[in-house]
Amino acid sequence: MRKILVLACLLIVSACSTGRARGVVAMRIDDETAHVCVGKTEMKTGDRVELYRSDCSPSTRTGKPGTTKLGACTLNRIADGEITSTLNDHYAVVKLSRPSVYREGDIVEKVLR
Repeated sequence: MRKILVLACLLIVSACSTGRARGVVAMRIDDETAHVCVGKTEMKTGDRVELYRSDCSPSTRTGKPGTTKLGACTLNRIADGEITSTLNDHYAVVKLSRPSVYREGDIVEKVLR
């Protein structure tokens, strides 16, 4: 299970590369705290982060047989926070600045100063 989670983290992080350090929420602890999958060298304790969610509309069939209108995705900022500790080479703890509705799979991005 852990291997699948790490692989999913790597796929999500590499899929939307912006040159910034990115990770993904691996486990929701409470409304303000999450475990995130990030590289130990990419983020450290004290780094400011922002949480984003990809909201995608589904693809739909058009009136012509065999044709489909592709869905579209937008990346929406949902919260900000700070890395409070690193757990190991792959995981860290993020404390959000305010209680937020976030979920496992949301994207974590380091804020460049």
